[in-house]
Formats: sequence, C-alpha cells, structure tokens
Amino acid sequence: MLPSDVSTKFRQSAVHNLCANVDMRTVEMIFLPMHLHGSHWGLLVFDASNCSVEYDDGFHFPVTVSIQELVGKTLTSLCEMPGLLRFQPSIWSKVQRFRVPKPDQPNDSGGCGVGVGYCVRNFFRGFQPTSRGPWKSLQCCEHSS
Repeated sequence: MLPSDVSTKFRQSAVHNLCANVDMRTVEMIFLPMHLHGSHWGLLVFDASNCSVEYDDGFHFPVTVSIQELVGKTLTSLCEMPGLLRFQPSIWSKVQRFRVPKPDQPNDSGGCGVGVGYCVRNFFRGFQPTSRGPWKSLQCCEHSS
C-alpha cells in the first residue's frame, strides 16, 4: 500500500522495495489506498490479469485527473523495474469506478480509512470489484474474522 500524495523519489523507493520482496510477475492485484482532500480515503485496485484499475470511496467522488495521473506514475514506476513490462501504462485501461460501489458513507463518519481496510480484506476473501463487490458485506464493526 502506498499513500497517494507521495513524491516521485518515495514512490520509486517504495516500488523498488516491493519488487525486492515480492515476485511481481506473479502478482494479480495491487491495492493502493488514496488519501484524498486531506481527510478522506479511497481505494485503487490494480488488476494485473486484465490490465485494469478500479476506484471507489464512500462519497463516490469522480475519478479525477489527479487520480488518473497517480495511476500512470505508479504503473510507470513498476514498468521501470526489470521484467515488468506488463505494467506499461499504455496497455492499461483508464481508471473506472467499481461496478459495485462502496455503500454511501455518512458525512463526518470518520470511517473511510476503516472501510478501505475492510474492502481489501473482502478482496482477499474472494469478492471481486466487477462481480459481487468488495463493499457488499462491509461490516466495520465486525468482531469475528
């Protein structure tokens, strides 16, 4: 996970460290939490199996130019690593919203960061952004695993 407002040097360092510890040729999905507007969190999901990126947050903000740029910079940093040409930005589609969006988040709820964490958990439990949706069974107060 990388913060969205990082410098190029930090992003390249984080990608280098990630690639040093993970065989990125076998990675199917990358999760990138995004810190938005100084006090809100959203999530980008890079799906390497079909070169697509999906995004959502609880307020359903639109996919902005800055989000598209962040995706391009992240893919470029990955592509620059040896053997990772599959992350070449030109072969990836533009960022789309999750087809099954995260439920609306009440104003001033303060749970968006928790929601992003639970969304990632749901992906690991088998939910997909293009089918049942990672947000569908989001239970921020769940006590069982």
